[in-house]
Amino acid sequence: MESNNSKNIKDMPYVDPESKKKYGMKWHRFICVVLCIIAILEIVAGVMCILGKGEYSELYSMGLESGVFTSVKLVVCIVGALRILSGPLAFVARQKLAKFKKNGPLFFYIYLIVSGAASIVYDSGAIIIFRRINMEFPAEFFSVKEGVVGIIAGVVYILLNMLYYHNRKVYFVNGRPEDN
Repeated sequence: MESNNSKNIKDMPYVDPESKKKYGMKWHRFICVVLCIIAILEIVAGVMCILGKGEYSELYSMGLESGVFTSVKLVVCIVGALRILSGPLAFVARQKLAKFKKNGPLFFYIYLIVSGAASIVYDSGAIIIFRRINMEFPAEFFSVKEGVVGIIAGVVYILLNMLYYHNRKVYFVNGRPEDN
């Protein structure tokens, strides 16, 4: 009976005590699940990046073969380090969000910014390589328009999540209000 009662409390919509407005938390639960998966994938992507494997191998080899951008390995290692840093950060953000810690949303925003920075560094490195060797950007490898759209989408995503968690900030007080 007690487990049934705790399930009912868990599934209840959150009600803002001040405005008496109900806020759903389905997106919050989804983010918590996705952040666990992303944490693993970020670490794997970072290791692959540092080893020069996967999608980063093309960028690395183009920079070295052209001979005009020999510090590509440094760029790729920076991207790899940012990816490896993003993995544990995603997991910490997930744990803090799942436990309704007051700084949970902040860690989530920090994760999003670090992950976005890795993408910007990678895109910038690709742009520099292609500009230095006076080569057109091959559509299958890299698209400047897609990169810009990705950055804009990332900023919008961060702002929407900030709004989402701002509306639910009363629940992030180091535990659920019902549990206190």
